[in-house]
Amino acid sequence: LDGVSLDLAGVVPFDPDVRRAVMQQKPFLSKYPDCPASKALLQMAEQIPRWQATAQDDGNIKFFWKSLLYR
Repeated sequence: LDGVSLDLAGVVPFDPDVRRAVMQQKPFLSKYPDCPASKALLQMAEQIPRWQATAQDDGNIKFFWKSLLYR
């Protein structure tokens, strides 16, 4: 993807509760909200509003993120 830069937002740790939720066909975030994987995902989600969008919309993924972040 030319012109696309992806930065690491965080890491979701290995968590047996994720496997249990998948086996139950339930979202791990709602089934096990206090498990390490849920906490990591929520921590990453809290960072999204702080991301800085570029000033230039050149039709690639930057435009998508800018429109998503600045609704």
